[in-house]
Amino acid sequence: MEVTDVRLRTVKSDSRMKAISSITLDDE
Repeated sequence: MEVTDVRLRTVKSDSRMKAISSITLDDE
């Protein structure tokens, strides 16, 4: 369960980072 939690958190973080990166790239 702990591993799954970490994986889910990593995926969520990746999604957010990608979204933020996309916005930042768009702004630039």
